[in-house]
Amino acid sequence: MNIKRFIYAGVLVLFLSLPIFASVSGTVVTGYSYYTRTSGTEMINRYFYSNSPGIINSQYQRFSGDNGITWGTPTNLIGGESVAILDSSKDLLVNMSYADFGYGTALTYTISIDGGHSIYHSSPVIHKGDYSAENPLPGVWVGKNYPMITSFAQAGIVTSSGKILQPVYITPLDAPDGSPINPGGGASWHDSAVLIGTWIDDGQGQWILEWEMSNYIVGHPSLSTRGFFEPAVTEMNNGQLLMILRGSNDTNAGIAGRKWYSVSTDGGYTWSAAQEWKYDSGESFYSSDSGSQLIKFNGKIYWIGNISQTNPQGTFPGYPLAIVETNPSNLRPIKNSMLLIDDKSLSEPNSLDIMSFSAYLDRQHSEIVLLYSKAYKDWPNLWLGNLIEIRMGNSEPADCLEVWQKGFGLLGDINKDCRVDFKDFAEMGENWMNCYAADCMN
Repeated sequence: MNIKRFIYAGVLVLFLSLPIFASVSGTVVTGYSYYTRTSGTEMINRYFYSNSPGIINSQYQRFSGDNGITWGTPTNLIGGESVAILDSSKDLLVNMSYADFGYGTALTYTISIDGGHSIYHSSPVIHKGDYSAENPLPGVWVGKNYPMITSFAQAGIVTSSGKILQPVYITPLDAPDGSPINPGGGASWHDSAVLIGTWIDDGQGQWILEWEMSNYIVGHPSLSTRGFFEPAVTEMNNGQLLMILRGSNDTNAGIAGRKWYSVSTDGGYTWSAAQEWKYDSGESFYSSDSGSQLIKFNGKIYWIGNISQTNPQGTFPGYPLAIVETNPSNLRPIKNSMLLIDDKSLSEPNSLDIMSFSAYLDRQHSEIVLLYSKAYKDWPNLWLGNLIEIRMGNSEPADCLEVWQKGFGLLGDINKDCRVDFKDFAEMGENWMNCYAADCMN
């Protein structure tokens, strides 16, 4: 089953399909896809089943060699969330994930030279210099806290200087090797930072990464009840780095739900104090307690995230989902460029959640491909949601042939004229008894 439609709105054109389903009642499917080699159409898709917000019950990975048109047999993945970073200059795929070393959870990385089919290096992320497996990063003690990654929406980048930048967020401790603190009284408290990886030779002719960490971007309870977390990072065309941060008002409705931003001008080592991210006109906007993504497309920087009409309360409302261009001069979103991706319909409950998403650029068709889930927290089941794919580009398909070439032909359109009508029924009737094989219509 596929649901497909076209929405032509302003600069971007949207195509919608539904390629993966939640097969069990009470389950949400989320996922992301990415290219694994410097050139070509090899991809990995990872998707996750969850029966409760923030919990991964099972996760799978599958490969494609034809730009995601067909996929291989899924394999089960063990572990928590992970992100991947492709360094196109070296044709190396870096994967960041968690591992338990018996004394606590730590962030690790692997490197693959064959597009993720195998790995040639795996180790914990440890800051260069006077750091250890027990104290791998400034302010981090294994067994007490650890650097967190969220999803592919907050995956790292490769800068123009060749550095690997992976945004993370960390629960601070009240003292070195102390206890976690929560000054905002919310569900949790986090500060954000960036891990900076530099390629070095391991002495045996192979590339590995040497790690450093930036300063912390620290919140205040008067601005956010959960600090600043789930940072999304991109490099602007002038070399500046822009970070968008998640905030919250989950336990204090008197605080405005906002997004926050920080800037680095030295390659990610130092970041400015976070400020409210306003429209380029200077106007404030509301945004719920949710992550977001920055993505480059045709020389422009776009932000994808949730924008609310009224002040949210924590993660509510979890809609609508929008995309907006970022002004390169003041690093703020351009209000009149906003395109609504999806929103609550009249038939959907107020508990709708459109906050889990990730985007990548389609190499063949020059389009933004967005995967997201529409989850229903209490209707008609406790937790239910499908994985949806949306494509956004600068022009609509030129003709019906291009619609089919992009993989968005209509189910039931037997004669491929982009209409499902009696002509398709007639063609089916003409061939009704011609073949008994299950695949004869191919």
